[in-house]
Amino acid sequence: MSDIYNALATSSRLLGHHSSETLADYRDSLDDAEIAVNRALHLIGNLILEAEQSDCYSDKESRRDLVAIGSVLRNLPRLAQALNYNSKEIEYELKRRKGVSQ
Repeated sequence: MSDIYNALATSSRLLGHHSSETLADYRDSLDDAEIAVNRALHLIGNLILEAEQSDCYSDKESRRDLVAIGSVLRNLPRLAQALNYNSKEIEYELKRRKGVSQ
């Protein structure tokens, strides 16, 4: 079954068609996105703890938010993996272009 990772992960064959500058910019964007995914996971954890400690948080609100959090948590790890994979593929391609051995 295909998931978000398979949709986002870039084949190294496709990277060879881009300039080194474009690849470096893309890699930086991927790294920033991966950091944002990890921050989102941290934030969700904080929100859950805050909601649990609040007396003004209704059952209806908590169920709604738990469904949203579940959806995010189901997809974010694979999204982060795809971002990381793409970043490493780009780094490999850039090193290959410079003649740096792995």
